[in-house]
Amino acid sequence: MKRVDTILARDFITKIVAEKITEKNVDIVCDPTILFNKWNNVELPASMIDSEYILYYGYTSQPPFLSSLLEFSKEAKLQIISSGYHYHSWCSKNLMVGPFSFLRLLKDAKYVFTTTFHGTVMSTLFNKRFCYYASGQKVKDFAEKFNLGFSHINENSSSKDINRILNSEPINLKSFIKDYMLESRKILEDSIDR
Repeated sequence: MKRVDTILARDFITKIVAEKITEKNVDIVCDPTILFNKWNNVELPASMIDSEYILYYGYTSQPPFLSSLLEFSKEAKLQIISSGYHYHSWCSKNLMVGPFSFLRLLKDAKYVFTTTFHGTVMSTLFNKRFCYYASGQKVKDFAEKFNLGFSHINENSSSKDINRILNSEPINLKSFIKDYMLESRKILEDSIDR
């Protein structure tokens, strides 16, 4: 790693570890899903669900907010659709889909619940009403950078908390994300030019 000219990181912990190993300055740049800023122009497959739904995208079958999510879905009369790697017995449907079908599910969902970095990023990019649980450092860093604390839920969040979060006006972060993308792209281009 010490012989590599430029090392870049997506999160603060990776930056610290890489700087310690290489004794070089490591910049933080955005994830490639943010660098590609034309998600709304991507042609997606047809809708798979013909009624309103909640999308759950997470790696764990027992997210810390599960009981509140189930209560909220019952009150809102919305089915829960899971898209991901695992079967969740409490979901109405569990769909194993490719990346573009996943984007269609996310784009069409009334609400999104996620425990993942890319679920949080894509919900933000599509300006969705969503709740996230910060399960890792990348999620925490991204949420902190864009002040997403208002959408964070945990084991103490009630269905009333969820309702308040999801029914408040979503914050459009497109200009902030665009600035982050342009800043990261400049760092990447400068690295290539060296």
